[in-house]
Amino acid sequence: MRNLRLASKMLVLTIILISTLLVVALVALNRMAAVNAQVKNLVEQTLRKKSTATQLQIGLLSSVRAQKNAILAPDDAKSIEYANLSRKDYDGVRTQYDKLREGLSANANERQSTVIERLGRDLEAFQKVNQETLDLSVLNTTIKGREVIINSVVPDVLSLLERLQEWGKKSTQESDHGALFDLIGQVETIPQLALAHFASMSLEDMTSIETDTTSRLAQIQQGLAAL
Repeated sequence: MRNLRLASKMLVLTIILISTLLVVALVALNRMAAVNAQVKNLVEQTLRKKSTATQLQIGLLSSVRAQKNAILAPDDAKSIEYANLSRKDYDGVRTQYDKLREGLSANANERQSTVIERLGRDLEAFQKVNQETLDLSVLNTTIKGREVIINSVVPDVLSLLERLQEWGKKSTQESDHGALFDLIGQVETIPQLALAHFASMSLEDMTSIETDTTSRLAQIQQGLAAL
């Protein structure tokens, strides 16, 4: 009887041990399933969103770089090429943004929704400025503008100076010589101001040069009318 009771106890203990192992195994399987779901979500959602955001950033930087190249290009053909590239890169940015927004729409929290909406507004603002910049960049390059000044404006200025000097030689009045000297000085500054305007990178400086040029041109016209 004692052996039977001992055998029964061992059986009960064995059953308890096996039951415990089964419970632990079931819990482990359940946790593994949860971990697997989290890993799957990480791969399919989080990493995909991160990859999309990275591609968006790369595309935006590429668009900005092409924009700068369009401004600095030495000829109009290159400016147009870079301008088109900048627009193409920005179209890719919008595509990546739409994908990112779509990916966040299903399970985005409030902070993510706020960030994605703000990003959309910032991209729209960038697109407007970028388009205006590209439109201006293809009109005339800085180098072409300098060539126009050197090949067109400077010869006209030199021709005007020659005529003024010839007129001064024929004039016998001292007052005319003084006014003529001032007028020649004003005319000589026009090409210099134009070149300085092209070389300037500051809006404030360019505005100041434009104001100075306008004033000098008005004085030149008055001086010519008075001769």
